[in-house]
Amino acid sequence: ESRLTVREYSSTWLSRHKDLRKASTRKTYAQGVQKFVVDFGDTQIKDLRRMECVDWAGTQGDWVVNPSRIMLADMMRDDLLVRNPLANLRRATSSGRKKFPALGTSEVEDLIDACFEELRPELAGQVAGIIASCAYLGLRKSEAFALRKVVVDVESETVLVDAQVGPNREFVPPKTGIREIALTEQSQQAWERFGPSWEARTMFGHSASKCFTAGSFDFHFSKIRSAVGIRGLTMHE
Repeated sequence: ESRLTVREYSSTWLSRHKDLRKASTRKTYAQGVQKFVVDFGDTQIKDLRRMECVDWAGTQGDWVVNPSRIMLADMMRDDLLVRNPLANLRRATSSGRKKFPALGTSEVEDLIDACFEELRPELAGQVAGIIASCAYLGLRKSEAFALRKVVVDVESETVLVDAQVGPNREFVPPKTGIREIALTEQSQQAWERFGPSWEARTMFGHSASKCFTAGSFDFHFSKIRSAVGIRGLTMHE
C-alpha cells in the first residue's frame, strides 16, 4: 500500500501536464494546487477523507478547487485513491434560464469525473471529451461527435463547425449552418487531459473508425447523469 503524500505527488504532478500550452494556465494550476498542498501536503493520499476535502473546498474559489480536483482525479487513475474526494461537490452556480438551467464549471467537472468512475477506461476519456467540447465550445452534441483535426486551427484558436453526425454515423450539415467559433482555453485544457484521437475519423468516438451517435452517446451519458444526480439533464441536440 502506497505511503505517498499529497506533497510528494504534487511535486511532479504538473510536469505530467507539460502539454498545457499556455504559461498562464500552468501558473493557475500551480497556484491552485499549492493551496491544497498547504492544508493537506503531509497527508498520505490513502488517508484523504471526503468530508475534510469538501469542507476545505467550501472555503476556496473555483480557481483553486478545479485544478485540485484534476490532481486528485489523476491520483485515482494512478490507483492511489478509490474515489475522488472532490467529485460531485454541488457548488453554487448561476441559475441560467429557468427552462434550460446552465451548468457551471464545477458541475461540468463533476460530470467529467463521473466518466472515469462509471465507464470503462477506453470509453471514459471519449465521453468526457464530448461533454467538455459541448460545455466549453457551446456545441450541440451531434456537432461535437463530428470534431476532427482538420477543423481545429490551434494557431488562430478557431474551430470550424462544418458538420454533425447523423443517426447512421454519416456527416451532414450542422442544423444551424456552417460557422467558425473560438477555440476556448477551457476546451484546449480539456482536450489535453483526455487525449483526442487526432488521426482517427473523429476526435472522440467509440473507436478510430466508429463515431458516436445520439443514441449510443446517450446510453453512456445516462449513467453519468445518474451518478452525478442532476435530474432531467440533457445534452443540447
